[in-house]
Amino acid sequence: MEAKSIGKFIATLRKANGYTQAQLAEMLGVSNKTISNWENEVSYPDLSLIPVIADMFNVTSDELLRGEKNNKNVQVDNKPNEQYIEAKTNKIKDSLNTILYFLY
Repeated sequence: MEAKSIGKFIATLRKANGYTQAQLAEMLGVSNKTISNWENEVSYPDLSLIPVIADMFNVTSDELLRGEKNNKNVQVDNKPNEQYIEAKTNKIKDSLNTILYFLY
């Protein structure tokens, strides 16, 4: 069985959704260097971000950790509109605030 890469999968999902590393970093509250490190397998996302990233890209946490979608027939939008991006960003911020609330 071929090992899949979480970082490469994040890169694929990010590009398929039309995000730059800087845009994704801003939405997740991390630096664009952090995104680059994930995508180049230098480091991996913090465990608390896995469900947030999965939700952002409409995949399951399991799929994200495995580095591939279970259903190969699912298509990803190439260019999300501004309202979609804003809604997703707000949802991610809410999720991060909830996580931070419980961490502190």
